[in-house]
Amino acid sequence: MTPSIGYPLLFEPVFEHGDGSDGMLRDYLSGSPPDLPEGTACSWELVDAPPRTSRVRNGAAAGCLLSDLTREWGTELVGRRYRQGQPFPVCLRLLQTGRQEPLCVYPERTVPGGPVSNTKFWYSLRARPDAVLMAGIHPGATQAPFLAHRNTPMLRHSLQVFHPERYDAFLAPGGRVHALGAGNLLVEVQERPVQGLPVSGWGPEDAVPEAEATAALDHILFSDRQIRRLSRDAGPIRQTRRVPVLPQCPAFHVDEVRLCDHIAGRTAGTSFHLFLAVEGSVRVLCGSGEATLTTGRAVLIAAAAGDYRIEAPAPPVRLLKVFLPE
Repeated sequence: MTPSIGYPLLFEPVFEHGDGSDGMLRDYLSGSPPDLPEGTACSWELVDAPPRTSRVRNGAAAGCLLSDLTREWGTELVGRRYRQGQPFPVCLRLLQTGRQEPLCVYPERTVPGGPVSNTKFWYSLRARPDAVLMAGIHPGATQAPFLAHRNTPMLRHSLQVFHPERYDAFLAPGGRVHALGAGNLLVEVQERPVQGLPVSGWGPEDAVPEAEATAALDHILFSDRQIRRLSRDAGPIRQTRRVPVLPQCPAFHVDEVRLCDHIAGRTAGTSFHLFLAVEGSVRVLCGSGEATLTTGRAVLIAAAAGDYRIEAPAPPVRLLKVFLPE
């Protein structure tokens, strides 16, 4: 395997502005260069969806675009599930919400010429006391009141509404209505950065056009009423361990790695391993290369890279690991 992707790959973040940013993201990344431009509400740590495309910032591949690496190296970078011509199969960003988002849904499956399916995973970093996150139909709700109150604030009574705690996780696959409220700071992992089909804008003044809403309603799974908060342990990290957070999702898997000293891993061609430092800094060694990962930043280890080691110089450290299912 060429050394150009046989070492830990770091990427330049792609920043986006947003309404009502109040500095949560800036504070979270205060110890992780580069500095955020004023008004930044989103930092893409890994993305392959031109014009949003990550650029390698270290080693032999420095300056290369993720889209070019994916096209050139395919299965060696992504893993055995890769099919020629596809983009990199996940994207990851840090997101601060400054306003209430519309309620949206993705179709369960992509239909040629139609809307695109997607799976979103959220991992809460911080949240204001009044911040909410909505995912799924309330277990006691029925379809009739959902439709009757679709363009009013009463719609919330038909939804599962959560006040995220630190390190809570949530899943929004195709068919599940979802929305983020103002005041959230999250890690977001998804298959592709596409807008969901709008269902409601929460009031008559922001009502979704009827034709768009009708198209979205056809994709809602009203029978999907399982609780979608995946609560995590936010207590002190006392030992190194790996905790599966999202072990059965067909799109991607997510583990939480709690690190007191070091871990060893291996990519054996099945999938890449993508790590995000949730809190603390680590040293990543792979092949003949190494990289330092600071809070809020991500590192990609290629599917064919082989053995690697992650060390915590100043434990404890908390990481998220994203990879493809076999």
